[in-house]
Amino acid sequence: MEVLMTTTDSWIRFARLALQIGRDVLLTYAHKFSPRCFTLPQLAACVLLKEYRQADWRSFKALLAVCPPLA
Repeated sequence: MEVLMTTTDSWIRFARLALQIGRDVLLTYAHKFSPRCFTLPQLAACVLLKEYRQADWRSFKALLAVCPPLA
């Protein structure tokens, strides 16, 4: 029996993959005095997911708020 993936599942898979690739190729922080709120791989994964969904920043922020696995 084939299990169909929902759209949200594909977004979560994409975000996790983007984060893993970001961890492999990016520095954790851009500068030794950076505020350390978010890592560069986390920020890159957010931008990539936003572009993947073709969303604007406002709707992307709403998506992050309602999708706990991405928060």
